Amino acid sequence: MSNIQVQLSDDFKYMRSLLDDPEILACVGDEDSPRLSDLPDFEIFKVNDYRLLKVTDDYVSIGVFYLFPIKPRVWEIHTIMSKNCRGKKALEAGRLGLDHMFLFEGAESLMSRCPSDNPACLLYAQMLHFHIVRSPKDWKRNGEYITSHHVEITRKEWELCHC
Repeated sequence: MSNIQVQLSDDFKYMRSLLDDPEILACVGDEDSPRLSDLPDFEIFKVNDYRLLKVTDDYVSIGVFYLFPIKPRVWEIHTIMSKNCRGKKALEAGRLGLDHMFLFEGAESLMSRCPSDNPACLLYAQMLHFHIVRSPKDWKRNGEYITSHHVEITRKEWELCHC
């Protein structure tokens, strides 16, 4: 039985350890994003008002959500989960992350991007009740721009699906 928890953290070393996994790194960012190998201390991620939510299962770290404000009360969310946080665990972590942002951080909206070459990313977002806002070709892979689905969940949508 799992005991998934999500809590505020400043453990960028743990986030770094996740991104050192080539399989995880391949799903994070595109070719226009900063090269993570050039960011040894993660200072670029420590923007004003960032939130790092660490996901644990029985107090063992299994993932993080990294969020930063893109305008007042609107946050961009990035999901970085270990191989030990998939399926039901990932969905529970996602629900708890949404709860935290809407209940304790005053978020009115959470937004993210899901590249078209990662259908699991979009499915995860949709299972958490995010909806597609637009789908431009703005994600660079192998020198070409591919579609990324910009997804969002508003406070009102979260309230409707929150039990």
